[in-house]
Amino acid sequence: MRCFPAEAPATLGDAAPTPWRRAEWAALLAGWALALAVLLPPVLSPGGGERAAALMLAAALAFWAVAVAVVHSDRLHFVIPDEASLALAALGLATAAGVPWLSGEGIAAASAALRDAAAAGAGAFAVFWAIGAAFRAGGRDALGFGDVKLAGACAVSLTPADAALALEVAALGAIAVLLATRRGGTLRDTAVPFGAFLAPAAWLVLVLAPPLRDAGLFPW
Repeated sequence: MRCFPAEAPATLGDAAPTPWRRAEWAALLAGWALALAVLLPPVLSPGGGERAAALMLAAALAFWAVAVAVVHSDRLHFVIPDEASLALAALGLATAAGVPWLSGEGIAAASAALRDAAAAGAGAFAVFWAIGAAFRAGGRDALGFGDVKLAGACAVSLTPADAALALEVAALGAIAVLLATRRGGTLRDTAVPFGAFLAPAAWLVLVLAPPLRDAGLFPW
């Protein structure tokens, strides 16, 4: 599995803008519907955490919109815009600090959550960069720098365990699609827009892992 690298910073202007198709608009609406189904009940339930729950819902809706944009760009152009990664990182940091603040836990808790989120993003960035560097040292460009930045940005919104799960889901999804759609050639030499799998996988884990964990249905 190989992803084309972005040697220079990728921006929205690097590829000709392509309008979204019906499938992408449908995916956007379907994701929003899932987020509302999972995250809206806590917003409507009195108990003191409504504002924090509303922030989490808004963050999930925004995250999904950016994820669909990443899928669109990476699938068509093998480009993950820096604007998308920056938006996801900023969204994750704001949510990490905002949830404890709105929950009344105080500035100390908000600062600690902000540090943890930044550390998670930096850690994921470092791990993905090291993986890409190891492949390049072996003579293969197996992970583009756009994927590295996206991984760090997505991890800001996740715990380390959830980030690892998102990576696993993305990898399995990419392999499944690759096997289902390949038409000759070897898997080793087939380019895969990995960001188009990583962003949706991170969003799914972000939305579904907490309620599943609260229900005792999550392994960690």
